[in-house]
Amino acid sequence: MTDPSSRHPGAALDAPPARRRARARRVRGPSAARRDAVVLGRLLRAVAHPLRLQIIDLLLEHDLHVTALCERLRAPQAVVSQQLRILRLTGLVEPHRDGGFVRYRLAPRQLRTLARHVGRWGATAL
Repeated sequence: MTDPSSRHPGAALDAPPARRRARARRVRGPSAARRDAVVLGRLLRAVAHPLRLQIIDLLLEHDLHVTALCERLRAPQAVVSQQLRILRLTGLVEPHRDGGFVRYRLAPRQLRTLARHVGRWGATAL
């Protein structure tokens, strides 16, 4: 059987969380640095889509539910939900219940990881 991530670039994001963690543990070499690279690679793939970047930008302002995101992005609910799913699977957004709605908020831990690496690259490039 082939590894699902070898079929297409986004396949790794479709794998269940337990499988993604197992795949990250199988990586050999300088373990801590390699694991960081695997995590960062997943985060960068997750934000490498214009609509997902717009969602993150809107969630920087405040928590929103899917309907509000659809209105502001002028995108169909199915498309926004799919992009939120990818962001949720990578840990960049977290759902939380608010009455009958599910609101989404940014996950600070993953954002700090992403910002730390991007900031380090920016400081090195200057």
